[in-house]
Amino acid sequence: MPKDSGLQRLPPQRCEVLRPAFHNAYDNSTLIYDSVYQSGHRRLRLFFPKLLNNRQHLKDAVFRTDSETLKVSRWQYHRHFDTADFHFDKPPERLTLTLANCEFNLPVSTDECNGFEQCNVLFTLSKNNCLDWVRDWVQYHQLNHGADAVVFADNNSDAYTPQELHHAIASVDGIRRACVISTALRYGPGKEDCTHCSDAQFLQPALMNIMMARFMTNARAVLNADVDELVVSPDGTRIFDAAVRSLSGMVTFSGHWRYPGQTDQAIRHIDHTSAKATDKICPTKYAVNPAGRQTLPAGTHSCRY
Repeated sequence: MPKDSGLQRLPPQRCEVLRPAFHNAYDNSTLIYDSVYQSGHRRLRLFFPKLLNNRQHLKDAVFRTDSETLKVSRWQYHRHFDTADFHFDKPPERLTLTLANCEFNLPVSTDECNGFEQCNVLFTLSKNNCLDWVRDWVQYHQLNHGADAVVFADNNSDAYTPQELHHAIASVDGIRRACVISTALRYGPGKEDCTHCSDAQFLQPALMNIMMARFMTNARAVLNADVDELVVSPDGTRIFDAAVRSLSGMVTFSGHWRYPGQTDQAIRHIDHTSAKATDKICPTKYAVNPAGRQTLPAGTHSCRY
């Protein structure tokens, strides 16, 4: 958003700024993340970071193709991001948005979901994680859970190129499809920067939904996990199979911290064998079956794994 447009996104109401670093981490200027044409629904969906104080501005904005002015068929307001839908029989060649006397050309992404049809997909957002670490993470979930595809959102890494990251992922035996999407967006503030910091972290939840719309709608199952998280099954049940069998289309599970011992070598996942009795259980994680219902938030009427 241009600085002189008057459209700067204010912090969420519950977020009290605790230190100046908040302003560098908080995304107050991104207008729109992506516009995705979903052929199966004949729908163009625009994904915005949470609109907050700009909601009415966007509702009053003018969307156009080369031939007509468009009307939003549906607005949806979520906790971390918002969406606007338009109905099209085919993706528009050009889409413009006029807002606060500024005109924006909006590129349209077309879905590639057929390329991931019936895949067990790993999805994550990451920055500058070691390539060996990433490869170990992919290989573990391929061997233990049958992952055969990866959608990886790389947020402005400068330790390697997207091509090098893609090669590391695709080199794992059993991975038949890999996609690396590069972003350069602010993740959001941490708990040291403000109160209720999760209210101001828009990027990761929005990207999960964008990547689902662009790539994973036809997947067999999708696991969202960070590259320092390994899903362990006490009885050998594969997480993707559990998601497919779940009546709600979702399985949830908790996690536990593990710590590495002393070593002079580069630390790998396998080195994390120690635990602390004082640690709390990690926040709930989940895997979903895109063909399932999963209309309920994580942890509600979903299957425990």
